[in-house]
Amino acid sequence: ADGVIVFPLSARGQVASVQGKVEQIRMTKDEALWFRRHQAEEKGVDFDPSTVTGPETLYQIRASGATIHR
Repeated sequence: ADGVIVFPLSARGQVASVQGKVEQIRMTKDEALWFRRHQAEEKGVDFDPSTVTGPETLYQIRASGATIHR
């Protein structure tokens, strides 16, 4: 996906530094329902709509770079 930084499996257990901007994403209850349902479908797990009780706020890093420290 666009803007995704992918680390090789060989980086597992290593420390990484990420540069970028923290973004706040505010979702209405309907948007949160759609998002959580979509996440469950991608993971192949069941989704219970009753777990979304209202609006949600997510935070993500819009990364511009990353370094793995070995």
